[in-house]
Amino acid sequence: WTPDECALYALGVGAGTGELAFTTENTASAPQRVLPTMVSTIGKGGGAGQGDVLSFGTYGLHQVVQAAQRVELFGALPPRGRVLATMRIAGIWDKRAAALVQLETTARSPDTGAIVYKSVASLLVLGKGGFGGERGPVLGAHRHPSRPPDHVVRAATHPEQAEFKWR
Repeated sequence: WTPDECALYALGVGAGTGELAFTTENTASAPQRVLPTMVSTIGKGGGAGQGDVLSFGTYGLHQVVQAAQRVELFGALPPRGRVLATMRIAGIWDKRAAALVQLETTARSPDTGAIVYKSVASLLVLGKGGFGGERGPVLGAHRHPSRPPDHVVRAATHPEQAEFKWR
């Protein structure tokens, strides 16, 4: 990935003029930083190189819905980088109306072999359930605490986002 891709990603997910460290690479007072969620786009959804959602099974892209994503970083991502990623199918479960496919990715530095990030993506493949397999995990089953939140963030859409154009 490149500094330009990192800035475009940040703009695309809502970073504005108040977050110059994420949206520019040439601001003297703000060295470029990378949003941690950028890993969900590196290597086709956090996957490994050529492995993508259509690499297994027979179905159309219109049948695939992302159900969950978990990312674990082992340090800050640099604005320019490269990883060697290994993706494995961790499970396929029968949700009756759909199949739930869990993809686990481990990305390592090609120079040191150190783990840069791990990612787990859960995808629903609509219309491919009912094959008689195990039901698998229940998504969204986590419980909210019974106390008030520790911190609340309210953010408005930046006016300049309405004028932002992809090129």
